[in-house]
Amino acid sequence: MVMAKSLAEEVAMLSEAEREAVLADLDLEDLEWDSKFWLRPEQIEPVEDYRVWLVLAGRGFGKGLRVDTLIPTPEGFTKISDLNSGDKVFDESGNICTIVQAHDPYMPEKLYKVKFSDGSEIIADAPHQWVTWTAADRKAYLRSPYEDASVVPENWPNWKLKRLHGKQLPREDVEKALTLHASGESLRSIEKKIGRSRQSLAPHIKAGRYIERTAKAYPDSPGPQIRTTEEILETLTVGSRGDLNHCIPSCPGITTEERDLPLDPYLFGVWLGDGYSALGAICGNLEDIIETEAYLLGAGFTISHRKQIKDSNCYKVTVSGLSTTLRMMGALNSKSVPEEYLWSSEKQRLDLLAGLLDTDGHIGDNNHIEFCNTNENIADAVYHLAASLGQKPVKTEGRSTLNGVDYGPKYRITWRPTRELFRLERKKKFTKNGGLGSQGFRSLHRMIVSIEEVEPTTVRCLTVDSPNSMYLCGTSFIPTHNTRAGSEWIREKARDTSQGRLRMGIVAKTAADVRDTVVEGLSGILAVHPPSEKPTYEPSKRLLTWPNGNECLLFSSESPDQLRGPSLHYVWGDEFAAWSTIPDSSGLTAFDNAMFATREGKNPQLMLTTTPKKVSSVKKLLADSEDPSKRIIITRGKTSDNSSNLDKSYIDDMYGKYAGTKLMEQELEGILLDDIDGVLWLQENLDDNRVFGLPTGSIPPLRIVGVDPSVSDSKGDEAGIVVCGSTTERELYRRHAWVLEDSTVQGPPEVWANAAVNAARRWRAPIVIEKNQGGALLRGAIHNIDPNIPVFEVWAKQGKFLRAEPISLVYQQNRVHHVGMFPELEAQMTTWTQEDRRSPDRIDALVHALTALLITPPRGFTGGVLTAKSMAKRSLPPSKPTGSRRGVTFGTGIKLR
Repeated sequence: MVMAKSLAEEVAMLSEAEREAVLADLDLEDLEWDSKFWLRPEQIEPVEDYRVWLVLAGRGFGKGLRVDTLIPTPEGFTKISDLNSGDKVFDESGNICTIVQAHDPYMPEKLYKVKFSDGSEIIADAPHQWVTWTAADRKAYLRSPYEDASVVPENWPNWKLKRLHGKQLPREDVEKALTLHASGESLRSIEKKIGRSRQSLAPHIKAGRYIERTAKAYPDSPGPQIRTTEEILETLTVGSRGDLNHCIPSCPGITTEERDLPLDPYLFGVWLGDGYSALGAICGNLEDIIETEAYLLGAGFTISHRKQIKDSNCYKVTVSGLSTTLRMMGALNSKSVPEEYLWSSEKQRLDLLAGLLDTDGHIGDNNHIEFCNTNENIADAVYHLAASLGQKPVKTEGRSTLNGVDYGPKYRITWRPTRELFRLERKKKFTKNGGLGSQGFRSLHRMIVSIEEVEPTTVRCLTVDSPNSMYLCGTSFIPTHNTRAGSEWIREKARDTSQGRLRMGIVAKTAADVRDTVVEGLSGILAVHPPSEKPTYEPSKRLLTWPNGNECLLFSSESPDQLRGPSLHYVWGDEFAAWSTIPDSSGLTAFDNAMFATREGKNPQLMLTTTPKKVSSVKKLLADSEDPSKRIIITRGKTSDNSSNLDKSYIDDMYGKYAGTKLMEQELEGILLDDIDGVLWLQENLDDNRVFGLPTGSIPPLRIVGVDPSVSDSKGDEAGIVVCGSTTERELYRRHAWVLEDSTVQGPPEVWANAAVNAARRWRAPIVIEKNQGGALLRGAIHNIDPNIPVFEVWAKQGKFLRAEPISLVYQQNRVHHVGMFPELEAQMTTWTQEDRRSPDRIDALVHALTALLITPPRGFTGGVLTAKSMAKRSLPPSKPTGSRRGVTFGTGIKLR
């Protein structure tokens, strides 16, 4: 069945004349916020009476700037009024993204001029969204021991301060305590000898190893947030001194394609700076002639004439054919920079800027670059090149005078460099540390210095598909935020005032999902409300409050106890199938408690949205939907149903990833898969043997990290990384095993190698890796990061299915237990068959790890005792005896000697 289109999609298919006729009598601003116009029929709330509305959908089912604002695009600056849906712009990282929707212009109630510390200005309306760092956020970042304060963090819009609760004991003290405990010393005696309290030592001694505590970011941790223009205005300064409060990090530089330029960009830059405007010749300092000529000759140019200028320290060099090329470019006798140079590749822009700076640029003792020129076109080109390369230039204007004579205006471009921009050694040596130091962070952001109200005029909003919903605006490449439709069910319910004050709830898998996706995300609650209806968000209270008094509490499925107290009218559950099933103290899960909590009012209802997964809660709802008295309605949707609103590359990526697998039906077609003929694992078996904590309260004594490597450099290739542990019986058939962690990542070798090493460090475990592809290079990728981690290489002599069969039999013997939920791994296990064309990376990693523990331990890993050298030559006592008399073992079974 093909899903019907939304009204918006139907209107978009009309001719331009028909479209104008349909929209002529409609209020376009109201239409922008009308969910019934944008949603497809199956996405609109059912008219039938229901208790639970379950939406099973494939992946992707799913404010204003003044209209003369210039937006950087890969083809140059374009007014926001001239952009259309599908056009390309840049996100806050400088990567190209697509405009999902170019909204119709509208007249705002208020309009503001936002001025930045570099002199740049943006005109935006009151609800326009920015992502800013406050003074408190910056202080937290600069003082954090876990960050490099000389640079802006990657993915800075989502940065949160990491905190380490409690005190971390020195490793040497814990290891002494473990040694003393192994020799029979009591905790009281150890406390006196080491000088550490029994309470702080007890967890390490109980685990039989040093417990590495890691800093974590918490929902209430300081960090940048989405703020409207009006919110920034209200908190523009901070403290008794009135210090500026808000800043926005600079874009690190835009990513553009290489262009076929008519003239070498460095030579062009040198000519623009020190060339004869009517000749193909350049003039320069004698100190630089050797370097300059060496570059020209190396680039294939011929020097037809060279001479020293009389009574000066300068030279003149004429380059064959340069005049002809410059004339063809239209630059001869009229120095200017063509657009194609300004939007060329990063290297080409770097070369052009280097030529300009090597000739007319200066760097002083204060580590600031200055470029001065009487030609404003060239000065503006330098400004643009610097900004497009992640710099923070400032333009000022003055008068050019010589011997008291005024020769007209001059233009200065200044900035503190954050990368090497000169090519001449004479100037490069004055650049300190590439421009960065301990205060480098200050050079990488712009402060908002003032916001003043201006006369309202037409503005426009863009919605883009960038990861953080941000795009660059203005000639200074300033990041700004966008809006997306979604969460319309809650918005519609929140409008109801007929039942008095409503109390609603939203539940997502984790607290971070609630904040980043459900409330602040692309389809978030805050994004779908017009300014007059937008609720107030109080993260510390986990609360949304609407202007009419209705409230919504926010919950995480990982904290089911939170749902036990409230009595709610409506509850929305996002990605329901991924919810934690860990029970609370009464034995009830988050879903159980959500059902009980939704009991207030005339007709309490739940809406559950999810990609279908074969978990018990989804299966039960589907079974109950057959009983009319349960009042459960099921809606299904496919990724392709939303193709008109999704970027083609996203659809291609998703279908490319899942093509040829049963998972395509689940992840993209929204179909819940039944048990499939030919699979090695059944969901029922995984559920029956699942645990939510280890029986002994400590980790298994024998552990290993299974890795199925990705050998290509493609960022999209997945490398399976699965951590497993087991007991240490000599008879392998008696052992029980636990799946502890799925750390599978996408990326080239340096990415997965880091992830594997981090997992090995976390679990104090060796690595087992398949060497069929890559051989010694795979071991090298790991040992380049940490040479002390033991790596066992296995050669796969059988096909994947034959290798996996013995492991599936161990599962059938109920000897393997998943510690918690592993949705991606389990989806692969319960859908992969011998006929599937795609390689099951997670299964392969799982099979490598469990084979090493339960079937055929690699040499050196036999019988639960693994021997490996250690450069530190340290000895750690066992968490419990392993039967070895030839050395001291520790938790992983590794013996250090």
